[in-house]
Amino acid sequence: MILNAVNHYKSNQYVEFEPSGNNKVLHIEHLMPQSWEENWMPKNVENLFELKEERRKVIHKFGNLTLVTESMNSKLSNKSWNKKIDDIFLVMHSRQ
Repeated sequence: MILNAVNHYKSNQYVEFEPSGNNKVLHIEHLMPQSWEENWMPKNVENLFELKEERRKVIHKFGNLTLVTESMNSKLSNKSWNKKIDDIFLVMHSRQ
């Protein structure tokens, strides 16, 4: 299910995926956003070119992607890591 959604995303650059038995359409969210510079720029960067190149290489890697609902995807957007994780855990724990 997840790999199928990632495969569609990689080929089409957009994916909606509806798992069987669930009415919610899922979207792929980049944990480190594609536009990371605003909220993900570390302090005291020695070599900005190397940092940008490193992040460009990993931005679409499997470890940086997750499936979320459309509303969660919009909510997470380009937030910082701490804010994204807080929002994700809040939703996870509210369903228990």
